[in-house]
Amino acid sequence: MLTGVATAADLLTAEPRHRPTYVGEDLGALLLPYPEVRDGACGGWRAEWRDGVLRLEGEGSRIDGLRAASDAAWAAAGEGRIEEDAVKPVLDRVG
Repeated sequence: MLTGVATAADLLTAEPRHRPTYVGEDLGALLLPYPEVRDGACGGWRAEWRDGVLRLEGEGSRIDGLRAASDAAWAAAGEGRIEEDAVKPVLDRVG
């Protein structure tokens, strides 16, 4: 939940042990069906790791953009962690 404890930057740069299974804007997300997130895509968004920077294209809800970006960032980081500068372009769009 992005209700004030965790930020979008925290989500995108999380170490594997801190990566959530589900990402929701607030507790109301518990009552909604969870969208499919696959290969850096969710809703109308597509994210990819390119030239050492996370890129996000498309449109739609902010939370779907963060879901897509998280999927791509975590795939690129593997068992490591990505630095905040590498996700800055995404944060500027949906953070």
